[in-house]
Amino acid sequence: MERGTFVKFAVLGLLCASGVFAYGQSDANSGQALFKARCALCHGEDGKGKTNLGQQLKAFDLNTEKVQKNSNAQLKQVILQGKGNMPPFQAQLNAEQVTAILKYVRQFGKKK
Repeated sequence: MERGTFVKFAVLGLLCASGVFAYGQSDANSGQALFKARCALCHGEDGKGKTNLGQQLKAFDLNTEKVQKNSNAQLKQVILQGKGNMPPFQAQLNAEQVTAILKYVRQFGKKK
C-alpha cells in the first residue's frame, strides 16, 4: 500500500473512532450504547441487576413495575444524583445523554 493511501485510511479510522462522523457520534450517544458503557456493569445488559457487582450493590431490576412506574423526572434525578448504592452521573453525562439512557431504560418495561 502506498504511504498516502495508508495515511488516508489511518485518518479515516481515527475520525470514525472519535465520532466525528454524524453516524458514529449519534451511535456513541444512543441510549443503548450509553447504557452499556455506564449502567450495564451493575444493572446488566438486560437491566435485571444480576451481575456480580449488581448483586453486591443490590442494583434495582429496571424491568420491574417498581422502577418503571417512576416518572421520567424521578428517574432522571436518580441517574444524575444517584440513589442508595448507585453513584451520581451528573459529572459524566449531559442532559441529552440522560434522556437517551432513560428512553432505553423505558424499553425494559415493555419487554415482558
